[in-house]
Amino acid sequence: MILTIDTREQAPLQFPKVKGVEVRVETLAVGDYGAWHGEVRDSSIVERKSISDLYHAFTANYDAERAKMLKAQMLGLTFILAIEAPFLEVLKGHAYWKDGQSHEVRKTGLAMCRQL
Repeated sequence: MILTIDTREQAPLQFPKVKGVEVRVETLAVGDYGAWHGEVRDSSIVERKSISDLYHAFTANYDAERAKMLKAQMLGLTFILAIEAPFLEVLKGHAYWKDGQSHEVRKTGLAMCRQL
């Protein structure tokens, strides 16, 4: 088995060495992580999002995220969105620091969960 990590992944996960599993960094057509079983590509692709990436991607950058999902569908891939936060944290909404002040994202956590 080969696990693939996209070259654009800024802080890639570190996988432990496991017999029979190779980890490669390469440019993926869509997503952050994929896999190969011998010569056969796995039909799933994983898009990883931190909570701040999630809120940014599904508000200000939604068209690009939607395009990724449609591209995965066109390629016959199952698009898995892996959010690095529990549901209840997403539901709370998101705040961030900018210019020394705390700011709340306009989209509520409930609206985000409904969109997802």
